[in-house]
Amino acid sequence: MNKIEGLQIIMDALMDKYSDRVPDVKKIIQAMVDRGIINKADDIQNDHIAFRSLGLPQLGIQSLEKIFLHYGYTKRDHLNFEAKKLDAYWYAPPAPNFPRIFISELRVHELSEQAQAILHSYTDEVAHDPVNDLNLDDPNAVGEFLHQGLWRLPTIEDYQTLQAESEYASWVIYNRYYLNHYTISLHHLPQAYNTCAAFNNFLEGIGIKLNDAGGKIKVSPDGLLCQSSTVAQIIDAPFADGRSLPIAGSYVEFAERRVLPAFAHFDHKDLKREHFREGFEAGNADKIFESTFSSQVDFLPLLGTDFVEFYVGNAKQAAHYYKTAFGYQDLAYSGPETGDREKVSYALKQDKVRLILTTALHPDHPIAQHTSFHGDGVRTIALTVNDARDAFHQTTSRGAKPFMEPKEMTDEHGTVVMSGIHIYGDTVHLFVERKNYAGIFLPGFRALTSAYNPAPVGLKYIDHCVGNVGWNEMNPWVKFYEDVMGFKNILTFDDKQVSTEYSALMSKVMSNGNGYVKFPINEPAKGKKKSQVEEYLDFYGGPGVQHIAIATDNIMDTVIKLRSRGVEFLQVPGTYYDDLAKRVGPIEEDIDMLRPLGILVDRDDEGYLLQIFTKPVEDRPTLFYEIIQRRGAKSFGAGNFKALFEALEREQGLRGNL
Repeated sequence: MNKIEGLQIIMDALMDKYSDRVPDVKKIIQAMVDRGIINKADDIQNDHIAFRSLGLPQLGIQSLEKIFLHYGYTKRDHLNFEAKKLDAYWYAPPAPNFPRIFISELRVHELSEQAQAILHSYTDEVAHDPVNDLNLDDPNAVGEFLHQGLWRLPTIEDYQTLQAESEYASWVIYNRYYLNHYTISLHHLPQAYNTCAAFNNFLEGIGIKLNDAGGKIKVSPDGLLCQSSTVAQIIDAPFADGRSLPIAGSYVEFAERRVLPAFAHFDHKDLKREHFREGFEAGNADKIFESTFSSQVDFLPLLGTDFVEFYVGNAKQAAHYYKTAFGYQDLAYSGPETGDREKVSYALKQDKVRLILTTALHPDHPIAQHTSFHGDGVRTIALTVNDARDAFHQTTSRGAKPFMEPKEMTDEHGTVVMSGIHIYGDTVHLFVERKNYAGIFLPGFRALTSAYNPAPVGLKYIDHCVGNVGWNEMNPWVKFYEDVMGFKNILTFDDKQVSTEYSALMSKVMSNGNGYVKFPINEPAKGKKKSQVEEYLDFYGGPGVQHIAIATDNIMDTVIKLRSRGVEFLQVPGTYYDDLAKRVGPIEEDIDMLRPLGILVDRDDEGYLLQIFTKPVEDRPTLFYEIIQRRGAKSFGAGNFKALFEALEREQGLRGNL
């Protein structure tokens, strides 16, 4: 076998797996065949393929290029991407029927110490250059190598931390050397489709979403290289801890190389590869990189829940309660001592969960009016973003009612930008941009320390926040999250699924594009008696946050600790456990240990989950908490709804509200 034949085997291996992973490829090719643009897939000329890598001694360009240099490629120009901290080279093929190669690498040493430490914690598993161990004359081995994991799967937490600083870094730490994209050459297509403008019209006509960073068409300064690309396909990616998230995978690029001026007089049939514009353009490629960025995949890219703020009657006492009962730790304080004469706020933290407890210092303050009307409750669900100004623009331009115009807050630790919009009832979303801030929490807060520090109970992060809205208001708020914030309805429960003999509700679960933020929305449904949603609406005085679900890695240990600190949980009948094993199948936990704790179990196609619900933590029967441990499951415990609602009804009955 000669090297040209071997190279073809490698290219086929790359494209087979790439096509399976990126559905847009087959969709585009089939549409091209159906439209008569090509007769078969092989008619397409592949302009170039691209790889991403990490600039480390045993990895990166110097490692990966050995494969292609061995098969006859020629190293060409260097490209620098200063803002993205990237270097790249492109490589000319040994024969015109092969694509160019484009390899980029991240300048890891320019990242923060935290990001470098995360990357090294994985890549240090690769002790030396892995290409040196390859038999480069074995194309099948090379093809397998380009699809293997060089290091272990990252955790979600490490992925998200990297993503907040460098989306390129997070892509590579998950995907390794996987093919980033391939490129359809346009200038060889029939005249009606051989420009970026014409082909983009075709693509959008078949429902393909295009990367619009820098405009949908990226044009080189000489006007001879035009490029566009799809937005990366979202893949459901499993992570090291058994959880999974939808993340950006790979995409398709399109290149129109125009005839060089010196050959403009040639007849089209006489034009060869060397007559067209060669090479790459950093300005174009810089924006093509963003095909995998959350700003393209999702018009409102959210990095997670930043904090939840409660308006309460007495923040000092509420902070003591959350520390004592739930194991939160002191984080930060704002009040008269920090220059705020209107209110006092205590910020608490446990792992990735941050709460703010805020109270007014004057009886006529809006916060005092809020607590007088609603009781203690959630005022703000704050969401972390990379660009708070853009988040405000994206949402208000789609119809959101402004709450806070973009506002900079600065102290000696840097700057935070915040903006906000109104949602249901008196609840608001804040968008928090803290990428240029190194302080403990927010400007205006100082570190909060205390001699009283009960141990944490194992709470990890906010899994979801559930809102209750009024009669016939669920669908309008579903549409709000779809249209204004780009969320999708991932699950729906009607009044037949969420009902008992006496009461019912309906619920739809909304999720943002990357799956980091989920908001189920409930509304009451007709029943013989008053449902828990109706009770909430009566006592809260309208729509609001009904409960917050917080994840743990060990629900039994967490619940034991919470019970020992006085947290009260809803109790289901002991008979719930009699046929549990039959209903949910094998689980790792001992059912006899779950029974006395009252922990519920449910299974879906992805795995199972364990969950339990507190009684309301306020005197009004409004806000409560869910403690949840996911072992692969992505659902919300539909199999437990009946038992849960009967338990809720017993509590309602004791209060005289059923």
